Amino acid sequence: MNRVKYREILDENLPKSTQDLRLGERFNFQQDYDPKHTAKTMQEWLRHKSVNVLEWPSQSPDMNPIKHLWRPENSCRAMLPKNGRNSTNTGVLSL
Repeated sequence: MNRVKYREILDENLPKSTQDLRLGERFNFQQDYDPKHTAKTMQEWLRHKSVNVLEWPSQSPDMNPIKHLWRPENSCRAMLPKNGRNSTNTGVLSL
């Protein structure tokens, strides 16, 4: 993907997503330091659209919040209840 495609994706999806989530202008947009994210044209587009971009240190995988939500499949299996209804223990947890 290049910066042009990235901009097309944001143009098409960001306004609708913020509307669907009822965020209004009260959100911070997070992205890493990939060249398509830091391209001058992208920075100008984000400023023009008044998108608040979260300052994010480069090379910071430990700060990725989603990383801490996922566990290896085997760990998830150990967390599932072992009752008669879930005797197959497939590793899928339905809420």
